[in-house]
Amino acid sequence: MRPRAWAAIGLLALAAVLTWAILSWERAGQREESSRSVAESEQAQPQVSVASHRERRREPGEVEGKPGIRLATLLLPEAGVSAVEDTVRVGLARVSEEARARHLLWLQSGAEGAGPKDMGELAEVQRWVELPAQRLPDGRVQVGPADIPEAQFYLLEAGGSDGLRFYRSRFSGVDVPSEVAPITAAGLRLRTDVDDPRLRLQLLRRAEAPPAGQWHALLVAQSPHLLALFDEAGLKVGPDTEFLPLAPTSFDAVAWLGQVEIQRSTLHLTPGRITELALDRVRIEDAKRRAIDLEIEVLDATSGQPVADVSVTFPVPQGETLLRTDSAGRARWSGLPAGHQAWLSLEFPEVELGGLPRWPSRKLVPVALPRPEDAPADGTHRETVEVSPLSWLVLSGEGRRSGPPIRGQPYPVYGLQRDRAGEWEDLGTEHFVPIPEGLAVSIAEPGIYRVFKAESPWSVAFSQALVFDEHQAQTRRNASLDRPVRRDISVRLVDAFQRPLIATPVMVSARLRGLPAVEITTDQAGLLHLTAATEQSVVVSAGAGEQAISLFDGHGKTVRIAGADGE
Repeated sequence: MRPRAWAAIGLLALAAVLTWAILSWERAGQREESSRSVAESEQAQPQVSVASHRERRREPGEVEGKPGIRLATLLLPEAGVSAVEDTVRVGLARVSEEARARHLLWLQSGAEGAGPKDMGELAEVQRWVELPAQRLPDGRVQVGPADIPEAQFYLLEAGGSDGLRFYRSRFSGVDVPSEVAPITAAGLRLRTDVDDPRLRLQLLRRAEAPPAGQWHALLVAQSPHLLALFDEAGLKVGPDTEFLPLAPTSFDAVAWLGQVEIQRSTLHLTPGRITELALDRVRIEDAKRRAIDLEIEVLDATSGQPVADVSVTFPVPQGETLLRTDSAGRARWSGLPAGHQAWLSLEFPEVELGGLPRWPSRKLVPVALPRPEDAPADGTHRETVEVSPLSWLVLSGEGRRSGPPIRGQPYPVYGLQRDRAGEWEDLGTEHFVPIPEGLAVSIAEPGIYRVFKAESPWSVAFSQALVFDEHQAQTRRNASLDRPVRRDISVRLVDAFQRPLIATPVMVSARLRGLPAVEITTDQAGLLHLTAATEQSVVVSAGAGEQAISLFDGHGKTVRIAGADGE
C-alpha cells in the first residue's frame, strides 16, 4: 500500500478517537448536572415517609417493614363533612395459606354459594400504620405522600368528623387509589329518662333488608360493642343513648326490661342522619309490673351444704341464659316475665370422691313463676334444688378388657335397669367407670336396680337386684352376674318359596332396648348359628323381611322369612 494511503487511514482513526472522547465528556457533564438538580430539588421539597413520620412516635420494640409502595391519595368530603386527619391509617394485610387453599378449592369446585369477590377480602390485617394527613382548604384531606412497608394487600381507613362517614379502601400494590369517597352510615338515638340496669335494646334485621356485609365489617372496626344490639340478649342502654354507625336500612327495634318486652317498633334508618326512638314511659312501668326475679339455691341433699360452681341454664324469651351458682349455692335472674314456665338445666362441676364422680353430670328441674298478682312482695321467686351425691352399684370382676377394642365389634354391652311396679325398665345412666373392684355404675335416685351384660343380642346376663335408699346416698354396693343356662341354637332360614337362605347375611336384633344388631352369614345349608344363647327370642332380618324367632324351642326348626328374596 502507498504511504499516502496509510497516512489517510491514520488521520481518520485519530479523528474518530477524538470525536468519541468529546462526546463522552459532554455526557458525563450532563449526568453530573442532572444529579445536582435532583439533589437540590429534594433539599427544597423534602419527601415524607412512613418511617420518618413514625420516627417521632415510634413505640418501644416497633420494627419498620421492607419498602413496598408509595401512597398519595385524597379523602373526599361529603355534605361538608371531611375526614379527621389523626384517624387515617393503613393496615398491612396478608392472606393465610389456609385461607388461600380454601378459596382456590372453592373456585375449582364451581364457586357455588356465597364467597369473597376476590382474594383481597380474605386478607387479615397484621399491622396498622398511622399515616400523615393534611386537610386542604376545599375540605379534601391529603394523605401522604408516604412510603408504605411491603404487604400483599392494604386497607386504608379513616373516620369522618360527624361519626357517620367512614373511609375504607382495600387495594394491592398495583391498584393504589388516587382518591377515596366516604361510605355513609346511619345512627340511632334512644330517647328515655328511665335509668334501669335491666333496660336493653335489640335490633332485628328485616327480611327485605340487603346483606349487611360491609356494615358488619364497619361495626367490627369502629364500634364492636354495638354488635350486641343484634344478639339475642340485646345491648344494655341508659337514658338518651346514641348508637352509630349503623347500616342505613330497616330494622325492628325491640326494647326489653330484663326478659319482658316493652315495645316493638319498625325503624327506617337514613344515610347521614340520626333517627330517634322514644320509649313510652307507661309501657316501661307496665313492664316493671310484669317482671319478676328468680333466685335458686342448690344444696347437698345429704348435708344441707350449698353446692357452688353449678352451671344453670334457663330458657327465657330472648334465648337461654347461663349462670353459675356462687359460694352460697345461689344464682339469680332479674326481670323474668311473670307466669313463665321452663326447665332449669343444672350441670355440676367435676368433683371426685374416692376416684368416682361425686355429682350427676346434669339435672333437670321444672320451674313455674307466679303470675303478677301472685308475685311475692319483694318481687323475687325463690326455688331450692336439692341434689344427692351419686351412689354406685359395683359389678364385681367386670369392665376390664383383655385386649384392645375390636373394630366393628361393639360387644360386650353393659346397661342399667330399674324396677317399676314389677317391670324392669331400661335406663340411661351417666357413668360406667372401670375400677379395680369391677365396673362402677352410677345411681342418681333411690330405687331397685340391676345391671346387665350383653355378650351378643341373644346372650345376656343380669346382676342381683339391689335396693338403694334415699338415706344411703354416696354409697357403694357390690353385685355379681348370675350365670344363666346357655344353649347353642341353630335355625334353618328359608324364603317364601321354602328355598334355604344359603350364605346370606342376616341381621340379628335383641329384645332389649338399645342393644346393637349383629350381622351373621348363614352357612351352606342355610343354617343360622347362635352360640351361648340365653334370651327367649331374637328378631332376624333378611332383605325386606324380618321374623321373630323363639329360642326356647327354636333349635333345629325352619323359619320362613317373607321378603328375604325381595318378593
